[in-house]
Amino acid sequence: MADFHQDVSPDDGSKGLHRMVVDIAKFYMNYMRSHGFPLDDSVVDMILHSYYENALGCIKSYSDDAEVNDLAFDRHQEELTLRHFRGFLWTAWEQIKGPHESTLIPSWNRVLYSIPGIYSQLLEAVEKDNS
Repeated sequence: MADFHQDVSPDDGSKGLHRMVVDIAKFYMNYMRSHGFPLDDSVVDMILHSYYENALGCIKSYSDDAEVNDLAFDRHQEELTLRHFRGFLWTAWEQIKGPHESTLIPSWNRVLYSIPGIYSQLLEAVEKDNS
């Protein structure tokens, strides 16, 4: 049976779950800021503390369920992975904090005002590509 899980890669931020968590967290943090939610060290720290405490509760619940049903569950490994994830989330914050420009794709209205005739140019490109 194949194992489809990615490695946590706690010491290498360029691969595995480490990279995935950082990339996803950066997207959501940028999304929050671009929608007017102010983020700073103390707010991110509070979010990470809430995440950690809630996740510990979930791990306990899963551990209890596994015990009642006589299933294997490595609670220590799950809590260790949780600590890594919390650190990865802070890494994401460290990489994006500070002044920034929006990384969101502009609305089509903005594109239309910036590039008059964009619709006909796109249609022409599609027709050329299809021929």
